[in-house]
Amino acid sequence: MWAELAINNATQARKEPGCLQFDVVLPRDTPELGILIEKYTDEGAWNFHFRQPYCQEFMNAIQTVLVERSRVICDRFEPAERK
Repeated sequence: MWAELAINNATQARKEPGCLQFDVVLPRDTPELGILIEKYTDEGAWNFHFRQPYCQEFMNAIQTVLVERSRVICDRFEPAERK
């Protein structure tokens, strides 16, 4: 159930302006652990996503199956080019 809801949310999010990546990841050994990997052009695009009706529906729907939720906001760094 969680994966289906997350995939629908990701499919819609990928159409948003500013969404560069939205992956749903289920670890093989612990499929009940769902991971969303999202990348946006900026914080405004990320906030835009959370205001969308399908995102709100997803967040409300997963409350019945959610055991724990954590959010980690990261910065991505490119390796220096070799000379």
